[in-house]
Amino acid sequence: MFPYKPFSIFPLPVAILIIAAIISTTAFSLESDRDQPIDIESDRAEFHELEGYTVYSGNVRLSQGSILLEAAEISIYFEDGNVYKLLASGDRAYYEQLPAEDEGKVVAQANTIEYLLQDDLINLIQDASLTQDGATLNGELITYDVRNHLLKANNRSDNQESGESGRVRVTIPSLGTGN
Repeated sequence: MFPYKPFSIFPLPVAILIIAAIISTTAFSLESDRDQPIDIESDRAEFHELEGYTVYSGNVRLSQGSILLEAAEISIYFEDGNVYKLLASGDRAYYEQLPAEDEGKVVAQANTIEYLLQDDLINLIQDASLTQDGATLNGELITYDVRNHLLKANNRSDNQESGESGRVRVTIPSLGTGN
């Protein structure tokens, strides 16, 4: 079973955005997710045991409780039986999770979603977006440092040539009381 670590980037009760990590282990998600089996469906699977990775390709769907990860390809890297990196890529990698019964679903999308378990870093790379309860964050590179609860969004990824590629955009729904 892969551990997972969802996390909140803003304090409650005004939770502006919450992102859930792809497969890690803190307490901001449905407690029941951790105890659920992991199901992976794909058109193909290649197990490279000597090299330390597995590649699932073709309409890949990984689920565990409320967690759903979909991508053209998902690669899982391991060493000594422990997963240290997960990479979801393709035209558009999609991730969703319900962090708690009383909170809205978190949705993350990017051309590549990378989770570095040892560093507790999640990178949404190229055309990245996070959404929850009508709030959105868009950028070319969104990085979340799970250990330090630090979210960074940039207008371009490190591997793009320099030049204008847009700006970071945040949309926050009205916080009015609706009176």
